[in-house]
Amino acid sequence: MGAIESVDARHRPVVHVSGAVTDAMPAECKFDLAPEQYVWLLRDWKQSKNTFPIRCVVKDSPRWGKKKPAPRRGSQVSITGFLCGAAKNQTSGMLEHFEVELEKIVYQSKAPINATTSSPSPSSGERIL
Repeated sequence: MGAIESVDARHRPVVHVSGAVTDAMPAECKFDLAPEQYVWLLRDWKQSKNTFPIRCVVKDSPRWGKKKPAPRRGSQVSITGFLCGAAKNQTSGMLEHFEVELEKIVYQSKAPINATTSSPSPSSGERIL
């Protein structure tokens, strides 16, 4: 018995993702993420980025109360939601994004711009990444 037989198809797939908001559509209650996947075994990582394009849809629900989440472009978020579809480009047939029905969102804190921390300075010939 393989792994596929043990999957209960009555449960919707759940997605957990963290990344920066690449586009925000507050009027439509949607926002996009394009987090990078760390699957580089057979790809030239210098040539292309391997992203997992997601469009989060915030549906009407008592969970959100009167104000639905509407992160801004560039915000760092972690989301959890149900995979509910995929959109393809009508001309090329290539995948544009996966649609995820938002269940949970966590806004990640931003690092202070003028943080004063002591860090070692590189000596001649050394690089600090």
